[in-house]
Amino acid sequence: MKKGVIIGVLMLGLGISCQNQKNVAQKEEINSSMAQVEEYHLLFNGTASDNSWSVQLTDSTITVFLENDQSELVFTNVKRNVIMDVAGMGYHATDTQGHQISLEVFKEDCMDVNDQKHTFKCDVSFTMKNHENESQITSSGCGDYLGDERLNKNWHVVKFKGEPVSVMNSSKVPVVGFKTKKAEVNANMGCNGIGGRYSLMENSMFFSPNFMSTQMYCEGAMELERDFTKSVSGKTLQYLFRNDQLIFKTMDGVEILILQEN
Repeated sequence: MKKGVIIGVLMLGLGISCQNQKNVAQKEEINSSMAQVEEYHLLFNGTASDNSWSVQLTDSTITVFLENDQSELVFTNVKRNVIMDVAGMGYHATDTQGHQISLEVFKEDCMDVNDQKHTFKCDVSFTMKNHENESQITSSGCGDYLGDERLNKNWHVVKFKGEPVSVMNSSKVPVVGFKTKKAEVNANMGCNGIGGRYSLMENSMFFSPNFMSTQMYCEGAMELERDFTKSVSGKTLQYLFRNDQLIFKTMDGVEILILQEN
């Protein structure tokens, strides 16, 4: 009798241990999947105001092309830092010879030498070392963060400010769409078409303050429409991808929108 009890307890303990290991493995798999889908692929292109250089920033490199001698410098080990008190980011990297580069990007309209308008100003500083001396070159230019192609589709609105969004008419499902090549956002909360422009800086989205809208009246749909426009137009929101959802949060982490892939 005692032998049977002991065997039963051992089997029960083994079952719990296996289940715990399974739960840990599932949790690790979920965390790994979350890290993958929430990853942001950084990409910024900039050009000097006098066309003397161009710069491309990725997750892991800063590449500079110098126009005067047609040379290319590749800097690795990119480190990031937020520039306090302004909408800006700083990046610092080195190359294999000990040369350094600092790239600071600010949210500021900027006209290049060809009178093309860009949404960011960038300051670049090169520190070049050799056996005899150290020289530094500082220059300014314009540029843009490239569009995140994962945004480029229509999304159903699942939740707004933490509350599920009800569908009053199956042909008027609340939807938000992005056109990354034109940096445009279009939405319909069940009545009027709403549209505006946006720009990106890493995983932050700056929405233009001058959203346009058609002027129809729709019973029961106007409150959501007004509240959506007020919460998005002229605001800066952070975004992330989670599985098949696109989530927007305020800069202090409050969820504003949860969108589902259409």
